[in-house]
Amino acid sequence: MSHESKCLGIFGLLIVLAGVTAAAPSAHAMPLDKSRPYVLSVVSGNPRCPDSAGLAEEIRVTIINGKELVDEARHKNKNIILFFDQMPLKEVYPQAYVINSDEDDLHFFIGHTAAPIAFWDQLISSRGTGQFFSRKVSVSVGLEDQEPIPTLVGNEKSFTLVLVDKAWFTVSIVIIVAMVILFLLLAAKTNILREIGPDPDAGRKPYSLSLVQMSVWFFAIMTSWLLLYVVKHSVNTISDTLVLLMGISAGTGIGGVAIDTSRTRPVKQSQGFLRDIISDDYGISFHRFQIFAWTIVLVAVFIRQVTAYLTMPEFNSSLLVLMGISSGTYLGIKATEKPAEHAGQEGVL
Repeated sequence: MSHESKCLGIFGLLIVLAGVTAAAPSAHAMPLDKSRPYVLSVVSGNPRCPDSAGLAEEIRVTIINGKELVDEARHKNKNIILFFDQMPLKEVYPQAYVINSDEDDLHFFIGHTAAPIAFWDQLISSRGTGQFFSRKVSVSVGLEDQEPIPTLVGNEKSFTLVLVDKAWFTVSIVIIVAMVILFLLLAAKTNILREIGPDPDAGRKPYSLSLVQMSVWFFAIMTSWLLLYVVKHSVNTISDTLVLLMGISAGTGIGGVAIDTSRTRPVKQSQGFLRDIISDDYGISFHRFQIFAWTIVLVAVFIRQVTAYLTMPEFNSSLLVLMGISSGTYLGIKATEKPAEHAGQEGVL
């Protein structure tokens, strides 16, 4: 057999195999048994957005041969539940049945209860690129603890679940930006972040390290809580460790103010924001720089945890003790330091 004949034979065999493969039915594209229950369509209860739904909205699922599914649910004493991408949404049951027609409707209301909120949290945690606000899903129904019935609502006919309401997310961002701008204006124009005591003859009073630290943690936790509430629909996102961390920060601020008001100090003039918060009466001090550095690092970790994983971080007891030691060292040295006779005369940073 010539080389050309061998090549033609192999080429012909490949064509035959390709044809057989194309003709063979796919294991994932089995023909639909229209004598059994299956989902025909899904619409939202919101007439303005019939092809999408979120929490606190109704979903109407149209089923063919739905009476068989309802009869099975009654016979087995099981509830009918929704399935999104084959995942069951538990504790959400049909509020109404329409079974006296060829196309049977089941009406579900997805409320702000524990199970839907947890399910939404799962969808958000497993979201892909471009799925921050919404996610395309297949929709079906079935009995509890069983597989869902076949559905036509999938692939190009997928239904849209609204994970995050764009309007509320925008409002929360506007609120946060407005509050930050207002606070920065107050910090620039008033003594809200400056040390206690009389104003100097020239310039402004120095910035207070303890008040700056307390304000940073206040805004980090407050803005994170607001954004997580909008995204995850839960107000219970602040952990006990964050409460302790806020307590340490607040205690440091109150302690610093109490020390400043309990003794007479020479009137000092601000030398600039950074120099004020890392310097005492004798110049730049390590105990102040230590609190400043730990605050920057922990806030950076905190922000990354919230933005990347949509959850508040849990700081362990060792880290909280370390923060307490740093704050205690700062307050102890501040209480024992004596005002320098020539405060403010040290070299510039």
